[in-house]
Amino acid sequence: MASNPSASPCSGRFLKRAPLSLFLVLFFTLALAQTPDQAKNATFAFHHNELTLAGLRPGLDNLQKVKRLYAGHWLSVPTEEPNALSIIGNCTGALLQIEANKSGIIQQIILTERDTEKTILRSGLPPCADMKANRLAWLTGRNVALGSKTTKLHAAYGDPSTKSPSSKGGQQLELWYYAFDWAGADVPQVMEVLCTKEKDGKPGQVIEITLAAPSL
Repeated sequence: MASNPSASPCSGRFLKRAPLSLFLVLFFTLALAQTPDQAKNATFAFHHNELTLAGLRPGLDNLQKVKRLYAGHWLSVPTEEPNALSIIGNCTGALLQIEANKSGIIQQIILTERDTEKTILRSGLPPCADMKANRLAWLTGRNVALGSKTTKLHAAYGDPSTKSPSSKGGQQLELWYYAFDWAGADVPQVMEVLCTKEKDGKPGQVIEITLAAPSL
């Protein structure tokens, strides 16, 4: 009597199923064999760190670069700290605050909305029409700026390490905190982003960004 072809381990049906079965076995074997460090790296595979804000890198660039980069284009206001600069965007409605160590190496950069009602002297500065290219520099290396939606923030960096309630000027906000220590000690370690809250199904917006070399 002829044997049933469908029962043969060499049948076409078996050969079609075998590669899928072998693939699944291999996949789960590799997953179980991952070390804790490998698993941690896999977790951060969908995250991105940040190196720069307003064209400057904390922990690497110094105040001399700030002065060269923005000379003649921005109004610098004096601060109480000798190793700090506060620069007001002529047309952006923004304030850039930069803190450095005693050697002049930038430690922290804060990009925030400024009080638009405050009177600012603008004599000697170029008109707004000539500053379009400079305005584009006031954002992160992954193109998040003041006014960006939180959906863009999430797309650029993934889930924050923590997200907590915050406030500024009586406004209820959210603080998105990103820790970048997983990317190595030679890159900025912390980014904090203040955002307005989601409302009526509309995402919040970025109103302040802080990028720092040391942990805050």
